[in-house]
Amino acid sequence: MGDPVTNLSKYSLTDSEHTALINGLDHVYPPEKLDQPQFVCNMEYFYARLLNVRTAYRHYEQKSATEVVRHQLTSLQLSVASELRETANSFRKVAQSELKKIGAEHRKTFNTLRSLAKNKSIIITRPDKGRGMVIMDRADYVQKMNAILDDRSAFTLINHDPTLDNENELIKFLLVLKKEGFISDKEFKLASPIGSRPARIYGVPKLHKKQENYPLRPVMSATKTVAYGLEETLMDRLKQSGVCQWYRYVDDTFVLIEPTTKVENVLEILNNFHPSISFTHQLETNGSLPFLDVWVTRSTEAKKFQTAVYRKETFTGLMIK
Repeated sequence: MGDPVTNLSKYSLTDSEHTALINGLDHVYPPEKLDQPQFVCNMEYFYARLLNVRTAYRHYEQKSATEVVRHQLTSLQLSVASELRETANSFRKVAQSELKKIGAEHRKTFNTLRSLAKNKSIIITRPDKGRGMVIMDRADYVQKMNAILDDRSAFTLINHDPTLDNENELIKFLLVLKKEGFISDKEFKLASPIGSRPARIYGVPKLHKKQENYPLRPVMSATKTVAYGLEETLMDRLKQSGVCQWYRYVDDTFVLIEPTTKVENVLEILNNFHPSISFTHQLETNGSLPFLDVWVTRSTEAKKFQTAVYRKETFTGLMIK
C-alpha cells in the first residue's frame, strides 16, 4: 500500500502538512463537543423502542407542557432503565473528555489545511483512479486545462450564456407534455429546472498512466444543469435490448442483462448516442465481477449476490465514505 499523497508540484510539503492531507478529501472529523440533548433523546428513544412503548399522540402533534407521561413499567424494566442510565452517563463523561482532547489535536490540523488552502500557487485534487490526494502547481493545472478546452472538436467557444433561455424552452416543452397527458404532474416537477447553471469542468491527473507529464482527465459535472432532472433518454431502448437493471455511480455502471443479450448490441446503443460518449465493458468471470471497491459474486442457486472487499492496484488505503 503506497502513500495516498502524491506531490507533483514544486512546493515541498512539511511533515505536518503531509499528515493533514493523508486522510483524503472525504474524511469527516468528529465534533469537539458532545451533543448532550440529542444523546439523551437517542437513549430515551432506544429504550422506548426496546419496550415498544408508544405515546398516545402522533409525532407531528405537540405535547402540552403540563402533560405528565406515565408508563406502567415492571420492576425489571425499571432496573434495566436505571442500569442503562448509569451506562449512558458513564459514556457521556468519557465522550466529553475524549472529544475535547481530540478537538485540540484537530484544530492544529484545521489550521494547517487552511494554510494550504490559502496557497494560491498549488491546487489540491484527487487522482483519476483510486483514492488519494494530488498536489499540482496551479500554473501547470491551468495550462493543461486550457489545452483541453482549446480542442475545437470537443468544445465550441460562445459569446453568451444560454442557460436561462434553455431553461425556459425546456419548461415550455414539459408543460406541453403535461397538458397532453404524456407526463404526470409529479414527473413535470421532477424534470422542471429551477435556478440552473452551466456545467462545470475540472481535471484529475492520470497517475496510473506512469507518464512523465501526468495528463489530466476532464470531468464534466452536470449537477444543476438545465437537463439534470430529466428522465433517462435511452432507458426504453436499453430495456428493449435486454437490459434488466442499471445502477450508476458517477461514470461507472453495474448492469444486469438477459442471458441471451449480446453486450455488443448494448454498447452500440450507448456509443451511438453522442460522439463524445465511449463506453467500455467488463464481463463477469466465473460469476464474479469487481465494481468500485466491491467484489460481487453471483450465486445461481440462492439467486442472490454475495459481496467482499475489492482492492485495485491503485488502492492507497483511503476508503469511500
